[in-house]
Amino acid sequence: MVSLALMAIGLVAVMEAFSAASRVSVQDEYLTTATHLAAAKMEEVEKETAITPGSDQGDFGEQFSDFTWTVRIEDSPIQGLEIVIVTVKWDTGQGEDHVELTSALPRTDTQASSGTAPAAGGGTP
Repeated sequence: MVSLALMAIGLVAVMEAFSAASRVSVQDEYLTTATHLAAAKMEEVEKETAITPGSDQGDFGEQFSDFTWTVRIEDSPIQGLEIVIVTVKWDTGQGEDHVELTSALPRTDTQASSGTAPAAGGGTP
């Protein structure tokens, strides 16, 4: 009877360990996907011809429907540069989580002189 009780306790502990490992695996998968999506969005912004302060947001379409993105472009304290912040968010089931990438990108001469170019646009990676 005692050995049966010990086996039951051990089995519960092993099942709990597998459950925890499964949760961590799913979290890692979401984190990896979000990081790749954020990098793709940053590359998209880097290819823009007009990098000026502003913000934009959107989603990644049906294929990555659990994820949304936000791009913020802010003035840098260094003349001729803009700070670009790409944030990708997703719902964990227990709240929201996110990945954020930050980069400094140069403004073109025409943007620096006129300051009238639009903010980075939307689209999907």
